[in-house]
Amino acid sequence: IQWTQPIGEGYSSPVVDDGRVFVHSRTDPEEVVSAFELTSGEGIWTATYRSVFSKNKYAASMAKGPFSTPLVSNQRLFTLGTSAVLSAFDAATGALKWRKDWSKEIDTSRLFTGTAMSPIIDSGLLVVHVGDEDGGALRALDPATGDEKWVLPGHGPGYASPIVTVVDGLRQLVTMTDKGVLGVE
Repeated sequence: IQWTQPIGEGYSSPVVDDGRVFVHSRTDPEEVVSAFELTSGEGIWTATYRSVFSKNKYAASMAKGPFSTPLVSNQRLFTLGTSAVLSAFDAATGALKWRKDWSKEIDTSRLFTGTAMSPIIDSGLLVVHVGDEDGGALRALDPATGDEKWVLPGHGPGYASPIVTVVDGLRQLVTMTDKGVLGVE
């Protein structure tokens, strides 16, 4: 072991970029986003935001997340919190660039673990899937501004992150919903 840092709870995986380790965790009632220097573990920046989350009774023994792994792209760090709060941070400084909060549109207590898919960027778009068992939407946003480019309403999200693949010559994003598998051009 070269270094350790206390980070709170959660199921999110750390990601590494440009000599930094980024971690998305929870110290209830807040979600915490931190950057550490990779070789020494020295803290670079920390950002917190309130994230109220009512756990599903069947997940009572589990932590409250977060479950989504952050994404680093073009000097931005994107996190998707348990209660469907999408944030874009400057990866170097931790400054919040923009935030989308769908927490009031979904009932996280009816999800087994809350929002759990990790964001993905492809073809210049940041894509997330938010919702609950009553329905949801795939949402594509401009990663620089957070402006919504398209929305595809449908089933609520599943608990897997999307992939981009080519099927029969068509490039598409494939993801699980709470009711099936979906491929979107």
